[in-house]
Amino acid sequence: MLYSRLFSLICFGLCFHACKAEEDKADDVIAEETDLIDLTITEGSEVYDYNDDVATIGIDSLESRFLLRFPSFLNLYEEDVIISSIANLEIEIYAEDIAINPANIRLKFLAQEWTPFANWYSRFSLADGYDWLAAGGDFLDLDDATPDIEASQGNVKKLSFNVTDQTLTTIETGTVIHGFALVIEESSLNNQQVLTTYTSNSNFKPRAILTFNKREILNQ
Repeated sequence: MLYSRLFSLICFGLCFHACKAEEDKADDVIAEETDLIDLTITEGSEVYDYNDDVATIGIDSLESRFLLRFPSFLNLYEEDVIISSIANLEIEIYAEDIAINPANIRLKFLAQEWTPFANWYSRFSLADGYDWLAAGGDFLDLDDATPDIEASQGNVKKLSFNVTDQTLTTIETGTVIHGFALVIEESSLNNQQVLTTYTSNSNFKPRAILTFNKREILNQ
């Protein structure tokens, strides 16, 4: 039994198999994942945009959204994952000069699988039959996440979205989060309606930070 628990601990520690860094703090292990797929989709466009170092999202005559997916995130839905050991899960995205009310910066949860060839209308634009049910992406019925914002370096800010509760809900209900969409809600409270974010092609890659509790696993 103890061997089985230790095996589960090792497997869970490797959930983010390509983690850049792993830190052991007492009963908690923190794993950082920067292996991701990201792209920008723009309203009315059938083009898929892999982005340069930065992506501009929000509403500038047309709306653009930033999609991102961490492939190893799906490991959290494996049967041997002990739900109670998931202590915290955050998605971090870096941006420049934020002039948007944080309440209008929304991270939504994608309900369907999508590919690097996704656009505003389709999850896989190279073939028929893969349209989003709603143009711009299909979202799970979960509360959007809004960011905590802190300085990072120079004019770069770190946006931290806590997605722990939403992730646990999907695990418990048998649904799956197939990535995230960063969406800007238009508002008179925003000084600007667009946001410049850093992509996976930059030195400020988006990342997922998983904290799990070893004792919860060993006590099962």
